[in-house]
Amino acid sequence: LIPGLDYTYYEGDWDVHPDFANLTLVKEGVAKGFRLDLADVEGGYAARFSGYVDVPRNGIYTFLTDSGNRTRLLIGSTCVVDNSGPDRARKKVGFVALKAGPHPLAGEYSRQGSGSGLSVTFAGPGIKMQRIPVVRNP
Repeated sequence: LIPGLDYTYYEGDWDVHPDFANLTLVKEGVAKGFRLDLADVEGGYAARFSGYVDVPRNGIYTFLTDSGNRTRLLIGSTCVVDNSGPDRARKKVGFVALKAGPHPLAGEYSRQGSGSGLSVTFAGPGIKMQRIPVVRNP
C-alpha cells in the first residue's frame, strides 16, 4: 500500500447526491488525499475517492466530514457518514467498530453551485482527531 487515493471525477448539476455508477467519467487519477484541487470547472462537479484506512487497533472509530456540499463516507460497504441529503450540515459525524488492519474506504463529494471544501478526519483508541492517513494499492 502507498499513500494517496484513487479518484474519479465527473461534471454536471444534480439536485440530489448523484449515483456514481450512472455518471459519465471525465477523468481519473491519484490524489494525495481528500482534495478538491482536481476540479476543472466553477460549477457543479462530483468526485469519488477510494483507498484504505489502516487502523492500528480494534475499537470504535469516529469519522467526521466537514463540507458545505454533499458528502458520503463508506468503510467497506457501510455508509458511516451520510451528509448527502437536503438538510445537510457543514459537519457530520459517524461511528464504526473496526478491527486492526486495513479497511476499504470511499468518499463521495458532489457540489452544486458555489463553494467548495472538504475535510475528512477520524479518531479512535489512542488517536486524536486528525486527517485520515489514506493509502491505496499500487
